[in-house]
Amino acid sequence: MLCGLIAFLMVFLKPGIFNNEKKSAELVDKETDEGQKIEKIRLEILEKCINVIIKDKNNKNKNALYLYNSNAKRNIILVHGYRGMPEIDFAEEFKFLQKSDFNILLIRLGTLYPNSGNFITMGLKEKEELVPWVEFFKKENSLPIYIWSQSMGTYSTLSCLDVLQDKVSGVIADCGYTSVYSDFMDTVNRVVHFPPLSFLIVAATGFWVSLIIHKSIFSHSTVEKVKDNNIPTLFVHGDSDTLVDKKHTLKNYENNKGKKDLLLVKNANHLASFNVSQEEYIQKLKTFFGW
Repeated sequence: MLCGLIAFLMVFLKPGIFNNEKKSAELVDKETDEGQKIEKIRLEILEKCINVIIKDKNNKNKNALYLYNSNAKRNIILVHGYRGMPEIDFAEEFKFLQKSDFNILLIRLGTLYPNSGNFITMGLKEKEELVPWVEFFKKENSLPIYIWSQSMGTYSTLSCLDVLQDKVSGVIADCGYTSVYSDFMDTVNRVVHFPPLSFLIVAATGFWVSLIIHKSIFSHSTVEKVKDNNIPTLFVHGDSDTLVDKKHTLKNYENNKGKKDLLLVKNANHLASFNVSQEEYIQKLKTFFGW
């Protein structure tokens, strides 16, 4: 049980760096050319966007960055990954979108600063935040709403497809996992290399998740959710992803019964598909949006 507690604290406890905007900016490696490019876009996003706040079901503030476009024909919600920041995770994507016909909302999931809280729940609780942000756009205008998600954001989005069916016009699901259990098991197996021990560690971690967060890592599979999905969905994954195996996206794609498309990007690691193959990705987006 001790190893499970240690694993729980390592994975689910929010690092102190996410309690402060300036410290969070340290996630960008400014010593590299790519890092300097991302930092420039990050600062541009913070300068151009306004901060908007809504209340969750527990009356806690949830924050997002909002770029209004007076010529917009669509709304889009960008949903970042585990221990990610939207203005970093979606830096290149934002640069592309702001030249198009979108109102852009970069939401800050869960306990990411300036939201309060101590735990990142890998989507188990974060998924509850999608519908309120969709409702935010519905109050703003009558334009179609799209969601572009990555990693934990994709798990969160696909996990609430049942309540998004009549609210969203399309979903771009990039590098998501099918369940917290399966993703966590893959991660532990890469370190332990002994499946019986891996299962014990994951099971013990699951006990602490249930005890402290009051959620189960063994439920909420996106595979079941996509079976009844009628929202057009573009599934994307890097075929060299070392953090979330592409098998998760392939399983979601195969089980999705509605209108769907698939993009596997060669030589792309986690969260890198758009950067590695922008031309190919953008061509898929043009088809997806009907441009």
